[in-house]
Amino acid sequence: MRTYSFSIILLIVGLFSNTVKAQQIGYSSVIGANEFNDVLQSGIYTSGETQSDIFEYPSYLWKYLLVMRQNYELTNQQFQLATNFAGDDRVFFRKLDGPVGNWVSTPWYEFATRGANTFDGKQTINGDVSIAGTAQIGERLLINKPNTVINWNNLWQSGFYDSYAAINAPEPSCWFWGINMNHSSNNPAYRYGGQIAIRNTSTYPTMYFRSTDTNGEGTWAKVLHSVGDQDINGTLRAYEVKVCLNQGCDYVFDNDYKLMNLNDLNTFVKTNKHLPEVAPAAAMEAEGINLSEMNTLLLKKVEELTLYILQQEERIKALEAK
Repeated sequence: MRTYSFSIILLIVGLFSNTVKAQQIGYSSVIGANEFNDVLQSGIYTSGETQSDIFEYPSYLWKYLLVMRQNYELTNQQFQLATNFAGDDRVFFRKLDGPVGNWVSTPWYEFATRGANTFDGKQTINGDVSIAGTAQIGERLLINKPNTVINWNNLWQSGFYDSYAAINAPEPSCWFWGINMNHSSNNPAYRYGGQIAIRNTSTYPTMYFRSTDTNGEGTWAKVLHSVGDQDINGTLRAYEVKVCLNQGCDYVFDNDYKLMNLNDLNTFVKTNKHLPEVAPAAAMEAEGINLSEMNTLLLKKVEELTLYILQQEERIKALEAK
């Protein structure tokens, strides 16, 4: 009988020893903790003392702390969850790890529990992030991967995009990287905004932009720049245009310049129906003209015409002198 009673006592003591570190509080008060950096047992604590390692500025005096630790007395491995008694609704957490007397603590981290949250340090999110309100970036924003575009007319959300041989891209069968800037009232059926797209080429940069209507449709326009050939499908209007020349035409007035005689010129014009060195009209219409070369050529013909006039003037004076 004594052996049986003693066994019951040992069982109760064992159960109590295994559960004494856990707390079921109900409406009673929690344990006070002067320092959250102490070696604490699992449980719920409160503190009215100023902490040496505070997790919030300004530091509200009264704090609550939930501690979960490993059941091994020689190490101080804790997970701590803390908040203030009053002042705001911010919630923080951290981990403590290492042997007693030589443990280390991670910084306090904050849960995104409020309408407005402030985070310190680098944040890495492996997944999609949706922001319904305003996002203010204090320094830098790095995005590892843009969104893929199948049809540029279907974009309605602001963001970074890329595409290959996409529908309604500025050019077919090309890679493009771009930005879509949407209207505040956009939705999948309302796609009003602006777009910028850059073609993938390291030697011939090409940038396009357009404004889209509610259906996401718009006309792409290419940005002119200083590298490579530029095409304009429309009228270019300017108050002044400066054309660079490789060579002028003053050599026409050199003494050794061979001016075509009028008889040969007459034969050439009747045969070819255009001036020497000047392309025929059909070629100009099909291929266009080089403005620099054409202006130089026209100046040359004016200078040759000047020489013809001066020669005629000499002949007239010679006839009048007879």
